[in-house]
Amino acid sequence: DSTERKCGGVSPRVWLGVGVVGVGLGLLAWSRYRKRKPQAEVIFVLGGPGAGKGTQCQRIVDDFGYVHLSAGDLLRRERNDANSKHGELINTYIKEGKIVPVKITVGLLLAEMKKCVAN
Repeated sequence: DSTERKCGGVSPRVWLGVGVVGVGLGLLAWSRYRKRKPQAEVIFVLGGPGAGKGTQCQRIVDDFGYVHLSAGDLLRRERNDANSKHGELINTYIKEGKIVPVKITVGLLLAEMKKCVAN
């Protein structure tokens, strides 16, 4: 049963500090289509810069045991990884003040969620 698996010592609930609603809806739709429980409970925190998303996410981690995934943190980690296939592209977008393509951001989030659920 996937609810018994642990990720960092907690159950596989994932808290995202970003508004990528399509990912959560996609996981929910897929799990309903497959007639099985979703592998992760995904919640999104939305807000502009300085709105307190990080603060609220940390409280939720502390109080409820969710795993916090930040799209910004994942993008920064990826761009600093010498072996990354998207690092240079991410760096260019960030330097130019542009939004990194959704396909890359969602791909990083999905990969991290899969790692979390697998552990």
